[in-house]
Amino acid sequence: MMLQATRPLRATALLLAMAAGVAGCADSTGPDGGGGDKIIGGINFTSLFALPSAAEVQGVRSEWAGRSPSAAEVRLEATSAFLLGDTPATLEVVSHVVDGQRHMGAIIIPNSVLGGGTARPAQSATIPAVVYHHGGDQGVNLIELQLLSTAMPDLGDQVVWVVPSYRNESLRLGPDRWDSEGPESPWDRDVDDAMALLSVALERTPAIDPERLAAVGLSRGGGVALLHSIRDPRIDVVVEFFGPTDFFDAWVQLIFEDIVVGRFDPNELPGVDYLAEEFVRPFAAGQISETAMRREMIRRSAVEFGVDIPALQLHHGVLDFVVPVSQAESLVARLQGLGRGEPDFQFYFYTNGRHDPFTLAGSVPRAESFLLEYLGIDTGSADRADPLAALRAPSVNPFERFPPATDPIWSWNR
Repeated sequence: MMLQATRPLRATALLLAMAAGVAGCADSTGPDGGGGDKIIGGINFTSLFALPSAAEVQGVRSEWAGRSPSAAEVRLEATSAFLLGDTPATLEVVSHVVDGQRHMGAIIIPNSVLGGGTARPAQSATIPAVVYHHGGDQGVNLIELQLLSTAMPDLGDQVVWVVPSYRNESLRLGPDRWDSEGPESPWDRDVDDAMALLSVALERTPAIDPERLAAVGLSRGGGVALLHSIRDPRIDVVVEFFGPTDFFDAWVQLIFEDIVVGRFDPNELPGVDYLAEEFVRPFAAGQISETAMRREMIRRSAVEFGVDIPALQLHHGVLDFVVPVSQAESLVARLQGLGRGEPDFQFYFYTNGRHDPFTLAGSVPRAESFLLEYLGIDTGSADRADPLAALRAPSVNPFERFPPATDPIWSWNR
């Protein structure tokens, strides 16, 4: 597959506008107000945002290795019929205990691999599995899987879908809702929840081939998908849409400045209010150390673990003002510095793309083709036009059973 050659300009205008807004709030840019370290609200931002050392990164790796995100007390909560595109499937809502909290997730299995329609699959059947990581911080509605499987007709009904909610969130389908216990932990324990749920899926569904596993994520879930692939050696391939990758870049620094000076809108970005309450404000008050603060930033920064990322395809819009393209550029630069490139590392920037997959023309067919290749699914289908283009033209929309692209039912809009 050819790599899109166009390189975007950094989101310079956005960053400059944000910087101008906070410039007057700085205590100083040095001990005498001149050059030197950047001090805001008594915090040395130059020190806080210095690039992590190899020892700091290895410390986070060691901490991850000491975790045991295993699933205990597994329970089947509900089953129902489900459609993957037009293909009948079976939805299983399961729960399990991780870190003493009960977590909810979904396993969606095409009926073609189920004996007798809804019986457990035979040991001899093998099918890949894809873990879907949602956006936002209000849980996931399984209608997203119905849309995704419809938009990926060659892939959608050829895999088992594994869908975690994250702790302190809900999993929903129509009027039904299942709540995961908390406390929340965006981008960090999200991964523990997903790893545990994948283990449950592999145990309950022997039709899944453990050598063909993928992660797909959008927005917050894009960052989680990357971190999942880093921490879980079972993941062979990841497709990431406009997720955060680098908590040391200029954009995050400006957000932290806004938090410190009291100008941050807690509804502005999913997950950031949690970081503000749990880490940034306590750090500003001297309640946690800079070492601990930086550790929280590192464990959410996929760029620091590039050597551990498997086959990756990345999509980001240049006009994304929710998660700016600088986040994707940071990861691209780091991976290219490691010598990564085609065919197992592909990145696409979309000149007119925003924080919405419907605006990233051609992204869905590219993602589907990448997953088909790395999951070893041969459909023999010819290249297709972007199936989501129909959602941008409601008068000819074959997806009419779905809400419009702007509806907040889609997690990346929340």
